[in-house]
Amino acid sequence: MAGKFKALKRVIKKSEEGSDPSGKNKSIKGRLLSGIIAMCVAISILFGTFNGDLFYRDAKNNTDMGLKESAEAYSQAIENAIDIYKIKIEAIAQYTSITDRNKSDGQRKEAMDKLAKDYGFLEVTTADVNGKASNGADVSQLEYFSHAIKGETYISTTMQSKELGKTVLVIAAKVNNGEYNGIVTGTLDADVFSKMIDAVTMGKSGYGFVADKAGKVVAHKNRNVVSNETNYIELAKSDSSLRGVAANIQEMINGKSDIRTARFKGKTLVMGYTPITNTDGWSIGVAANQSEMMAGFYQSLIITIILAVLMILASLHMAFRIAGPIVRPIIGLAERIKALDEGDLHSEVPQINTGDELEDLSRSFTGTINTLNSYINEISTILSGLEKGDCTITATQDYKGDFVQIRDSLNGITYNLNSVFTKIKESSDRVAEGSRQISDASQALASGATEQAATVEELSASVSSVSNRAQQNAENVQKATGYVREAVTGMDEGNTYMEKLDH
Repeated sequence: MAGKFKALKRVIKKSEEGSDPSGKNKSIKGRLLSGIIAMCVAISILFGTFNGDLFYRDAKNNTDMGLKESAEAYSQAIENAIDIYKIKIEAIAQYTSITDRNKSDGQRKEAMDKLAKDYGFLEVTTADVNGKASNGADVSQLEYFSHAIKGETYISTTMQSKELGKTVLVIAAKVNNGEYNGIVTGTLDADVFSKMIDAVTMGKSGYGFVADKAGKVVAHKNRNVVSNETNYIELAKSDSSLRGVAANIQEMINGKSDIRTARFKGKTLVMGYTPITNTDGWSIGVAANQSEMMAGFYQSLIITIILAVLMILASLHMAFRIAGPIVRPIIGLAERIKALDEGDLHSEVPQINTGDELEDLSRSFTGTINTLNSYINEISTILSGLEKGDCTITATQDYKGDFVQIRDSLNGITYNLNSVFTKIKESSDRVAEGSRQISDASQALASGATEQAATVEELSASVSSVSNRAQQNAENVQKATGYVREAVTGMDEGNTYMEKLDH
């Protein structure tokens, strides 16, 4: 019972600490609410972080995969197209009608125009071993001529054609049919590869582009970039905002495949690139706006944040619903225990019917109050009896725990009081007997005192006589003393005379 009472005291102490207005201590409700909310917030943050990371990785992987697959697919398409054009120009090189010296220039020109139309070129021309073209141009210094004359079918980068007045590409192949030693060229509109990559779609604004070995753009969604022979590597030397794009293009022309980001015109572009095989250093890149490609991630992130906030709000609601039924009974019990601490044993104990530990606590507290009342009532009865002189009352209840000591002490006090009162009575009897004897002795003493008074008077008279005689004796002694002094003086003078006579 005492152990339960101590436990209840600890509860009220904690309750009083929980109501501390200084805020140094927290209430049970506050701890429950903060614990539940903190747990839900932690779970929400963990869940949100995990989902966010998962969504981000998924979006990034999808973007990277899409860029990589697009770059590889269009790289293969352009490679196939270039191979087809090479096959076409090599087939045209087999026609002797374009190199037959027995035919006039007009006839050869007519044959080349027909072949150009049949094979899909803007123009077909020939050039001899010295680089003199059939249209009168000197191509000996051009790169495609140096490659083709060596027997390598070669496609050039973009260039401006004065004859056609547009940006073109040239495919050249070796002609060596025993009658003519030179090359044949087929001119293509520079737009031919740009049209192939127009279908590249990555988000709303994604696009593809092709760069040659020097970094010049030879195919692009924006035709002006091609016609202006744009080279971002060169432009970045004077425009620092293009350095990111230039660095990526430099990686492209180095023959690498990768996914990289770069700032371009105020946007962050994600670029996937890969080389185009069987070309002289060409590479294809696919660029997409990162914010567009990550739109799904941002939406998922927003949804996750909203769900996390809703979960926190729901947890707050649930925390109040959970904490309220737990805390309210505890507060009631705490207030009752506080009243008990102030000496109130009669107020009703709040009854809790929750079927859990709180109900057990309520019942135990009620039992404690009832037991304390019964103990105090019996103790009060015993003390009242002692106050009235009744030392026969003893504790009859079954005291438990530490209260056994109180019962034993009360019974011991009663027993000791009985013993003390018995001894006091015996002592009183002895004192009464002694008082009687003292009274008798006092009477005898009074009689003796009367007789002694007369004797004292006689003795006083004798003493007065003796005193007078003693005074006379003192006077006689003084006189005798004077005589002695005179005798001593005479003896001193006699001694002096005797000494003088000796001399």
